[in-house]
Amino acid sequence: MRAVVFHGPGDLRDEVLPIPEPAAGEIVLRVDAALTCGTDVKVRRRGHPVMIPHVPTVFGHEFAGTVSAVGAGVSRVREGDRVAAANSAPCGECRPCLARRPNLCEDLLFVNGAYGEYIALPPRLVATNVVRLDRVAAARAAFAEPLACAMLGVERARLDEGQTVAVFGHGPPWWRPRENVASCSSARPVGACSASARWGSASAWTPRPAPTSSPNCAR
Repeated sequence: MRAVVFHGPGDLRDEVLPIPEPAAGEIVLRVDAALTCGTDVKVRRRGHPVMIPHVPTVFGHEFAGTVSAVGAGVSRVREGDRVAAANSAPCGECRPCLARRPNLCEDLLFVNGAYGEYIALPPRLVATNVVRLDRVAAARAAFAEPLACAMLGVERARLDEGQTVAVFGHGPPWWRPRENVASCSSARPVGACSASARWGSASAWTPRPAPTSSPNCAR
């Protein structure tokens, strides 16, 4: 298979690698869509000791695909299933996990490999963070992880009617939180962002359904 492999900061290489075979508890996906996250850009520039502790490794961590092989003991999915997967999985045993704060897991497992034609997913991730898809296109499903991060922030904000909510940044992940803030409460979303080429798209956004006042963005 072809893959883009990270060898260190500023060093990405187009290589040919063996298609992975699933070990017990693992699945292998044919990658149907892979995205480029802002974190990918930063990792390419300077590396990341936690997300990519070992090099070389296949790059990319936001993806969706089709199950091409299933390891022994896997029953949640089968060959041919279309799925989206998170790029990490908590251990479920450390103090933060037991306190229902898995995002602070002390042994968080990170998965890379979205920029390959195939990717093997480890047992912990298969058991907890793989979701079967129905009609959602792979290119949309691959956006689930960053979208979930943004939506969890909105959920935990516990908005009250009439509040003004500041959303920092104006890339695609912020548009959905703005829509959710405006649609699910009477709060007014205000974006704080720098001027850039994306400003035109961000400023043209309007929520559905429309709130009583249109959101603004302070540059």
